[in-house]
Amino acid sequence: MPTLFTEFLSFPLLKEILLVTNVVLFVVIVSLFATLVVHKLAVEHWAQRLNELKERYLTDLSRACYDADLPVKRPNSRLEFEACGGAVTELLVIVDGDMATRMRSLALHLGIDHHYKKQLRSRSWVKRFAALERLGFLRCAELKPLFVDAITGENDLRIVAKALWALSLIATAKDLPLLNHRLQDALFMSGKFNQHLYANVIRAFRERGEEDAFLRLLGELIHDPALPVLLKRDILQACGEEQLLGAQETILDAYQRFADVPEMRIACIRALERLAVPFLTGLIADCLKDPDWRLRAAAAKEAYFCANGIVEPVRGALYDENYHVRINAAESLIRLGEQGQQALVAETRSADRFVRDVSQYVLKRMIYAA
Repeated sequence: MPTLFTEFLSFPLLKEILLVTNVVLFVVIVSLFATLVVHKLAVEHWAQRLNELKERYLTDLSRACYDADLPVKRPNSRLEFEACGGAVTELLVIVDGDMATRMRSLALHLGIDHHYKKQLRSRSWVKRFAALERLGFLRCAELKPLFVDAITGENDLRIVAKALWALSLIATAKDLPLLNHRLQDALFMSGKFNQHLYANVIRAFRERGEEDAFLRLLGELIHDPALPVLLKRDILQACGEEQLLGAQETILDAYQRFADVPEMRIACIRALERLAVPFLTGLIADCLKDPDWRLRAAAAKEAYFCANGIVEPVRGALYDENYHVRINAAESLIRLGEQGQQALVAETRSADRFVRDVSQYVLKRMIYAA
C-alpha cells in the first residue's frame, strides 16, 4: 500500500527539481575546477615573468655598479617594481662598501622606495610587512621616519617587529631609547630577537666608524637601572656574536656586578668565549664550582674554547651531581685535543658507572665519526 512518502517521491515536479539541482551542482563543480586551473596557470605565468624580470634587473644592476654610465630601465608596473626590489635586496646582501652605496643610490633613483612607501598604506599586513623588509634592506637614513612611525603607530606586532629590525640596521645613539622601550617588554618577541637586533646595531655603528661611541653607550646601558637584566644579557651576547673586542672590560664588569644572576653570568661567559679572551680559563674553572648547576653546565659546555689548563677542572666536572654538567664536560673533553681524550680514556676505568659509560660513549662516537 503506497505511503504518503512514496507518493511524494513519485511526484513529477520533485524529479524535475532533483534533475535541475544535479545539473546546477555539476556546472558549479566544473566552473570551480576551471577557475582553479586558470588561476594556477596565471600564478605560474606571473612567477615565471617575475623571475625573468628579476634576472634582467640583477644583470643590469650588477653592471651599473661597475659602470655608472650604463642605464637601468625604470620599472613601470607593479610586477617590474617587485622584480627590481627583489634584485636590489639580493645584491645588497652580498655587496658592501662603495658598491652597496652605489646600489642604494640606484634603488632610490629607480623609485623603489616610493613604490614600497605606497605599499605601507595597504590594509594587508602581509604587504606592509614585505614593504618594510624591502625598505629595511636599503639601509637609508632618509627612511628612518617611516620605521619610527610603524613602531609607534602600528598595532600588529609582526609589523612592529619588522620595523624594529629595519631601524636597527641604521640605528644611531638617538634610536636606542625607542628600541629599548619595545625590547624591554618580556612578552614582546624573544631574547634571540633582541640579540639579533643589537647585532645589527653594532654593525651599523661599525659601518659608520663609530665603534667607540657604541662602547660608551654599552657601558651606560649595562649600568642603567631602568633597563631589565634580561635585555642587558641579550645585548652582551650580541657583543660576543659580533666579536666586539672593545667590550671585554664591560662584559667582565657585568660578570662581577651581576654575580647573583646566573643568566647574566652565563651570557658573559658565552660572550667572552667568542672574544677569545686570555683570562677565560680562570673564569670557566671558577664557574665549574658555582652552586648553580645552570652556570656549571654552561661553563662545562664552553670549556673546550679554553687554550690550556682547563682539562683537569673539566675532568672533575664528570663527577658533578648534575647530569647536564657531566654530559657537557664529557663533550668538551673530547674536543680538547689529545689531553682531553686521554683523560676520557682514563675515566673509562672510573669507579663511577656513569662516568665510565659517558666516557665510552663519546669516545666511540669520535671513532665512528672518523
